[in-house]
Order: sequence, then structure tokens, then C-alpha cells
Amino acid sequence: MEQHKLKPDRSRVRTELGEGDIGNIPNLTSNPPTLYYPRKPAEVTDVQGLARRMAESGSDGPTLTAYSPAEAARVGELRRLQVDRLNAIVTGREPLGALDAFTRDWRDRGGDQIRREYEQALRS
Repeated sequence: MEQHKLKPDRSRVRTELGEGDIGNIPNLTSNPPTLYYPRKPAEVTDVQGLARRMAESGSDGPTLTAYSPAEAARVGELRRLQVDRLNAIVTGREPLGALDAFTRDWRDRGGDQIRREYEQALRS
């Protein structure tokens, strides 16, 4: 039995076996956040409760198993654009209004193509 199958567009879709094999690997391979603040243990308890409620309401992103050739080709460029522009806004080197220009640039540099590819993948 195979862990994934190829769709006609050559994107991969996990089979039931593949889903079972992956299981909780993403969570097992990353360190959970540690909430330790001995001077104010009540605050830690509050934050832990909030984290628990957030986890209970969470879900995986819909594109988790979809594939976008444009994203694969441009992920580095678009992430660098995002980090640079958002850091400039957060640190005050750019005004909050620069977010609109960032969005336009991200879309023009491949974001719209990525969105179209994911929309198509989710329809099939």
C-alpha cells in the first residue's frame, strides 16, 4: 500500500496509510513552549489555560496537503519580502500604511498565482 498517490497534475495526496504514518510527527519534532515564571504562577496558569483553549479550537490549514508549483519556486523570495517589510513596519522604519504596498508586491511577485494554484488543487 502506498503512502500517497499522484493526481493528474502531479501533486501528491496522502492515502490513509500516509496520514497514519505521519501522525503527530510535526508536533513531536518541535519543542513545546515552556511556560515557567515562578514569581507569578497564577499568570502561567492563565496562559496555559489560554493555550489549551486555542489548541482545542485549532485546525490544520486547508492547503496543508496541496501543492503549488509557484510557491515552491518563489517561497524564499516571498518570505524574505514578508520578513523585511513587516520588520520595517514593526520597527517604525515604515508606516503602517506600507502594509498595502507589501500586499500588492507579494501578490504581483507570485502570491496571486499561488492562490490560484491552491484554489485549483482544493477543487480537485
